[in-house]
Amino acid sequence: MRQIWLYNVGIHLVRKGESRPFFNISTENEASRGCEEVASALLTFFKTIHIAEEVLVAWSDSCTGQNKNFYILCLWQYLVAKKRFKVIHHKFPEPGHSYMDSDRDFAHVEKAVKQRQNIYCVDDYHNILAQSQVKHRPSVTRLGNAMYSIKKLPSQLGLCSRNVNTGGQKALLKDMRWIRVQEFGYFDYKTTHEETEDWKTVRIMKNTTGREPSEVVLEQRQLKTAVKQAKIEDIRKQLPYIPDMYRPFYEDILSHSPSENDSVQSDCDSEATDEPHHTTANLMLQQTSLGSTQQSTWQQNVALVGTFDCMYFHYWHV
Repeated sequence: MRQIWLYNVGIHLVRKGESRPFFNISTENEASRGCEEVASALLTFFKTIHIAEEVLVAWSDSCTGQNKNFYILCLWQYLVAKKRFKVIHHKFPEPGHSYMDSDRDFAHVEKAVKQRQNIYCVDDYHNILAQSQVKHRPSVTRLGNAMYSIKKLPSQLGLCSRNVNTGGQKALLKDMRWIRVQEFGYFDYKTTHEETEDWKTVRIMKNTTGREPSEVVLEQRQLKTAVKQAKIEDIRKQLPYIPDMYRPFYEDILSHSPSENDSVQSDCDSEATDEPHHTTANLMLQQTSLGSTQQSTWQQNVALVGTFDCMYFHYWHV
């Protein structure tokens, strides 16, 4: 039967004297798997730690639903406009060559989860994540209400998506391997990771003047139920077999269940069922089920749509 998913957006921080994972978790009834969830996790991460560095380098896979899209690009524009960073680089590994530190972080978690026969609550997963490594102790944050309406950023900042660079050449996001944001309203890009390749620039600022970017305030997003009706019915059937002390969590989900006509979609809901997908490639999201006697991990290749992200950050002074 279908069970409730726990989503984990993993961020691995690397800077001088520090290398550690940061896990940002939410449950299926709180959020889905789109770019707003990824962006909200990033913002929460930046608030969690003190960063004095002025240059950010982020590595992620090329999933368009979460990472490689105009909304995440607008998030980088927002952070530069707010003077959070002077320069932000976002790099995308070549498909098939994208093993990063976060993959190792998730492997530790997966190993710990397999040692547990039953997991019924978020607290248990929180503890497993926090204790999954000894040398580099992970930080675990529950996103909860910390979800932001990132899709409103383009209009708030006065930005628009364009697929032509300032030289009149076609500039498609899917072809870019390296994006750099250092001036609000513009971004530079390369189609390779070669230092010798010339930067090309795209202007994404609208011609009309709007609100001063530095004055823009992100709006918090209302929690939305992302549990489909079919899964709600399965949870209802399983409820008698869940220990009493864990039932309130599931009963709360049932009390806020959508109607049969409600359709809940994420930015990358391409799956036909709720069955977990398994591949041997990049582990960009760890999605596990609550109340299961046999734990499953949802993994997906960078070439497929439907993964959450694991971001790899590297900071340094310039």
